[in-house]
Amino acid sequence: MEVYGLGIGLGTRLKWPDNYFVFYNQLDIKRYNLQDWGYYFMFTGGQSNIIDYHGYLTKKLLPTRSYIPARVPILNSGYR
Repeated sequence: MEVYGLGIGLGTRLKWPDNYFVFYNQLDIKRYNLQDWGYYFMFTGGQSNIIDYHGYLTKKLLPTRSYIPARVPILNSGYR
């Protein structure tokens, strides 16, 4: 079995409704090459391609600096 993948993400801090909202987009592409793997996957051999998209809207809870930034997911959507 061989797995190849590539992911790219881009995020920005929003100014509305306040400066603690962050919107982040991510796109992932994976390729599986299988040979005699029927007991883990729906097919025993061949290639499979998966494209994932995720969009996140989060808000930082603590406006002060901290070592562990706490974020609350407000909206999490994905498409596969």
